[in-house]
Amino acid sequence: MFAGCCVGFYNHRYYLLAVLYVMLGSLYASVLQWPHILESIGGFHWMSLMCIIAPHIAVLCGFLSIYGFICALSQIILACVFVLTFFLLCVQVKCIINGQTIHEKRAEITLYDLGWKNNFIQVLGKNWYLAIFSPIASSPVDGDGVNFMTFYDLREIKNV
Repeated sequence: MFAGCCVGFYNHRYYLLAVLYVMLGSLYASVLQWPHILESIGGFHWMSLMCIIAPHIAVLCGFLSIYGFICALSQIILACVFVLTFFLLCVQVKCIINGQTIHEKRAEITLYDLGWKNNFIQVLGKNWYLAIFSPIASSPVDGDGVNFMTFYDLREIKNV
């Protein structure tokens, strides 16, 4: 898997934020494009649903122009990008909440679960509230990427 090879300890935050920003950007572009889509397919009517869902058939049947086809196709692509990045973000957030990687999730390893807040701090860094809004904000992460704190280490620290 491509992402399993390139997302590491120090760039997990940037990967997560890139997925979030692509998801939000595709949603924003899709919402802004709707009035133009409706205008290019001839307004809202019963055939507009077919023009948006299956623009290739609408072009062949003569209900849609080539320009309307391109607009409808761009809307379909934006919707697909939004759905796929939303799914990817949900999987990543669930793994972060449980303190796991995808491999650990499949193997059901929960040794590194420090609680949802500490798990997010491990990924986003000490200044997590700044890191969410700005990828260039200074937010150092605790750790070296080789040795990780486990649930048992956290419990020993709290008992001392």
